[in-house]
Order: sequence, then structure tokens, then C-alpha cells
Amino acid sequence: MTTCKLDEIEYFLSITLLGVIEGILSKKISIDEAERIFFSPAIAANLEELGIDYSITKSIWLGTELEDVYSLIPEKLNESLLEIKHILLSKISSYEFNLYNYLIDEMNINLKSKSYQIIAPLPENGDITLDDE
Repeated sequence: MTTCKLDEIEYFLSITLLGVIEGILSKKISIDEAERIFFSPAIAANLEELGIDYSITKSIWLGTELEDVYSLIPEKLNESLLEIKHILLSKISSYEFNLYNYLIDEMNINLKSKSYQIIAPLPENGDITLDDE
């Protein structure tokens, strides 16, 4: 994904994280897999450094604790997952833009090589930044 708007990045991160939580809740993704996908201190710290919204980084930090919750108090795992899910759903519902045309009309999916990419067009000025222009 290429965008120059931080809120669009946050939106996609929130949706992706929500998918990881749903995967764990439905027992399709293990906590270990989730940690390899997203729930790591390095990812949380890097996103904090970029200025990603606190609710998203908090969700990742909480996700890094899931293995501990599972091993120490397994009966609280679903509660922890639902807490993260609630944070993410609240964040997703706070956005007020329509990405439908952006996603459907402007994205290009490259399936020609062994490395798959989802490519969105560059901003009109050609610059890729992480600010709220």
C-alpha cells in the first residue's frame, strides 16, 4: 500500500490486526503465529516511532502479552482478545473517509512473479510520506 495519509495507514493496520484477532478467536491462527505476523515489541516500537495512533500500538502491545495470559491464566485469554478487538473496532469506526474507490479502482495486484505485491498509485506529486498532508 502506498499512501501519504497516516490515517489510511492506521485504518489498514487496524483492519489487519482485527483479522489476526479473529483468527486467534476462531482458532485458525495460533498465538505464536500472531506474534510472528504482528504482535512483537519491535513492530509496536517502530509504529510508535512513526507516530501511529496509540490505540493501534496499544493493541499490538496487548497482543505481545497473549502468550503470557494463555500460559498463566488461560481462562482470561478470550477476555484479552475481546479487549483488543474492542479497541480496534472503536478505532476503525472513528474514521470518516470512504476508501472504496481507492481500493477497488486504483489498486493493482501483481501476481506475475513469485513475489506478490499489492500496488496502489503514487500520490500526484510523487512523494511518499507519513504525514497528514
